[in-house]
Parts: sequence; structure tokens; C-alpha cells
Amino acid sequence: MRKWYWRLSGLGLVLGLSVLAQAEGSDRMTRGLGYEERMSWSEAISEYTTLLTEEPEHVEARYRLGVVYEKLGAIDTALNWHREVLKRTPDHSGARTALAGYYVKRGAELRRNNKPAEAARAFQQALQYSQDSASVHFELGQELAKLGQQDEAIEAYRTAIRLEPGMSAAHNQLAKVYTEKGLYQEARHEYEEVVRLNPDDPEAHHGLGVVYSELGQHDEAITTLEKSWKGYLKLGRRDLARPAFDLQKKLMAEKLAEQ
Repeated sequence: MRKWYWRLSGLGLVLGLSVLAQAEGSDRMTRGLGYEERMSWSEAISEYTTLLTEEPEHVEARYRLGVVYEKLGAIDTALNWHREVLKRTPDHSGARTALAGYYVKRGAELRRNNKPAEAARAFQQALQYSQDSASVHFELGQELAKLGQQDEAIEAYRTAIRLEPGMSAAHNQLAKVYTEKGLYQEARHEYEEVVRLNPDDPEAHHGLGVVYSELGQHDEAITTLEKSWKGYLKLGRRDLARPAFDLQKKLMAEKLAEQ
């Protein structure tokens, strides 16, 4: 009986210490979050790092360290902490969002600096963490199109549309690439979708008018081009209205000459 008593007592002690450790860990997380709210970053870091010495596999402590270091502008350190989170919990939404967001911002910065190849790589890295983001696929398509990688750009735009069918910008850019490749039926379908989504879009009407013209649908082209240049004039953009007006005028002259 004594042996069983001591065994049970020992087990109770172990369980008690485990519960105590969990409580202390919970307290450290609570204090750390409180420090974050007060923007006491050093104190928050101290709580989370101490927690990791006590519980080396604590995922949320790692994630919060990533968040805090990002607030401090220590981006490389923040990224490393978020990657550590994903090694332990691959589907951690917070860490995946943070990493994807970083690479999207990086891609946008590289775009502003006119570095499409580097920007494309950044958006591809973002997709490693956010594969179902229509906007990231769209941004990647933009850079691939600049690089002349038309087939890859088409795939990126089509993926964006599959994920978000109502993304007018993706339909519009896809139509442009199809037009450049001479795939006028495909371009017509995409421009018509843009016009359905945004009936007053003068750029889409212009693109659709050009495609109608290439397909020999001159009556449709004339009507659509007029919507384009009138739409641009309403926006005070006479410079953008001119190409649609000139093409409509040319088509009307050709029609009269055939009569």
C-alpha cells in the first residue's frame, strides 16, 4: 500500500507541476499581450522569450515575437520567427498572413523601382504562403506581362479570376494579353465581362472596340468605341478619348466607302 501511495503521490506531484507550468505559461502570454497593448516592446519580448525557455515548443510565443519584432522594424528577425512557427504548425494563419504580407509589400516596392523580375519573384514567394489569394495572383500576372511572359501571365490572371470571378481588373488585363497574342475571340469574351461588371469603363469599351474591329464586327466596334471616347470626355481625359474617336472615325469612313 505504501508503494502505491508514494507512486500516486509522485504522479500527483508531476500533474500538479504540469498544471502550474501551464498556468505560468498562460500568465506570461497574458502579460506579454498586455505589454504589446501598451507598446512596451522590450517587456513583451522578455515575457515571450522566458516562456520559450520554459516551454521550448510554444508556438504562440514564437508568433508573438514575430509580431513584436515586425513592430520594431526588425523585419528579418520577425520573418525568422514566423518561419519557426510554420515549421511547427504549417497551417498557422497568422504566420502565413504575415509572411505573405511582407512579400507582397516587397513586390510592390520593387515594382515602384521598375524591377519587374524581382517583383515577380517576390509575389511568387508570397504565393507560397497565400496560394488562394486572387490579388497576389493578379499582381504576379502584372509583372509577368511586363516581362513578356504572356503564357505565364495568362495563367496568373486566369487563376485570379477562378478565385475571384468578379475581379474586373483581372479580366481586363487578361483581355489585353489575349489581344497582344492575336487571340481576339478570347479577348472579346474577357472585355465583354469587364463591360458587364463595369458598364461605364471607357478603357474596356476601347479595348472591346479594337477587338470587334479585328474580328470584322465593325458595327459593334463603332458603337462600342463611341461609348469609350464619350466616357473619357466625361472624365475630362480628351487625350485618352482621341484613339477611340480616331478608330471609330476610320471605321465609319470605311463603311461609307463600301456603300
